[in-house]
Amino acid sequence: MTNTTNRELLAHWPTAGRPVRALCVGLVLLIVVMHAQVRFSIVFGTITLRNNQPAAGVSVSLAGNLAYTDNAGRYRIDKVPVGAQEMLISSGGKVLFKAKVNISSGTQRIDQKLP
Repeated sequence: MTNTTNRELLAHWPTAGRPVRALCVGLVLLIVVMHAQVRFSIVFGTITLRNNQPAAGVSVSLAGNLAYTDNAGRYRIDKVPVGAQEMLISSGGKVLFKAKVNISSGTQRIDQKLP
């Protein structure tokens, strides 16, 4: 057993403790930043009419992001926030479909047949 006094131990503590404290503070900040980041999803799908024909040229809106369907009725919207969002499908200023949808992380397919 070494004969070390409390004073000697305390003399080394501030210099030995600084890297550990800095690491702890850095980890806490990293956790806070990671938690605060909003997760996004890519949403895609096909919009069809009642007769199962593609709804070409209609606008699809999710969380303020807008896309238009192609000739096959397909659309894709990037960076849609994860969680409950409102989906709005319209054409010529007329709302054709409106509903709440739950967006999960990753890539999500939402097909919709218009009423």
